[in-house]
Amino acid sequence: MKFKSFITSIPLNQYTITYKIINNNYIKIQNIKQLLKVNGLDNLECYYEPASALLINNNNNYYINITAYKNKYILEKPVNNQKIISFDLGIKNQLTCSNGSILNYNIPKSKKEIRLQRSLSRKARYAEGTKKLSRGQSRNYYKNKNKLNKEQNKTMNRRKDTINKITHYLTSNYDIVITQNDNIRGWKHLFGRKIESTGIGGIIDALKHKASTLILLDKFIPTTKECSNCHNKYDIKLDERIYQCHNCGFIIDRDYNSALNDMYYGIKKLNELLKIKNKKLNNYFKKYNINLNVPMERRELTPVEIIASGFEGLNISPYVKLSMVSEAGSLYALA
Repeated sequence: MKFKSFITSIPLNQYTITYKIINNNYIKIQNIKQLLKVNGLDNLECYYEPASALLINNNNNYYINITAYKNKYILEKPVNNQKIISFDLGIKNQLTCSNGSILNYNIPKSKKEIRLQRSLSRKARYAEGTKKLSRGQSRNYYKNKNKLNKEQNKTMNRRKDTINKITHYLTSNYDIVITQNDNIRGWKHLFGRKIESTGIGGIIDALKHKASTLILLDKFIPTTKECSNCHNKYDIKLDERIYQCHNCGFIIDRDYNSALNDMYYGIKKLNELLKIKNKKLNNYFKKYNINLNVPMERRELTPVEIIASGFEGLNISPYVKLSMVSEAGSLYALA
């Protein structure tokens, strides 16, 4: 192994030997005599089984990343009245939900971060004839680099906090969440800066850890091309925001149409789960009275019903703007 002058993480592979959780406030790490106070240990429930961990140094802030296992058939809150929601991810509207809610948020780089990045580029010394950094950088370079890293962490934490609040609202108010597993990385070629400032790919990753029942649809299902009313398909351009069906004449917002199609195919996939000969899965649904035999036809909703079923009283973040689909192709802001 090559010598490393600086490390950012230390693996702790064996629970009770390399590290041990004492209580909800303290943790013991091997070769450190003093107990370390840690915030957030109360999130580990009693039925979680701790495994390996990682001690992380992030700009002189120390974190411990613990991998824990739990029985996937354990449900923290029994499901009594089943609620289902689907949403479509997008560039113009980050989330368009099947209940008519539209969530927009954008957290770009701060002016201070841009200024520090320019200053760091001017201080960098490159090897002759290459674009690689030379070994001998100045002290001011590393000082500026530390400042830039702290500012980048602030921006990243704002994005993570916004995503966590959105996903927490979805998982705490709905029993089943449906969305399409879009290729977000492929979008970066055209909308790189927009993808970076929103981090919408993190929404699906967060839901995978939080949602008790997350239905991910195949990315090749033509939810944008298909009419949610008659399920006829036709090509639609990227700049067309209103979907108008040539077969039945149905007019609807493009993203809202995709969200309704996600609901249709998600319920179809849920109904197929019941046919799987898996006793554990079927017993799990029966235990908590989850009825997956949901009608697959599109249900008509008036604008008043759509508004009433939205994110009532939702105060997610100052970066999030909430609006509703009131009519075909028209929006009005709520916050």
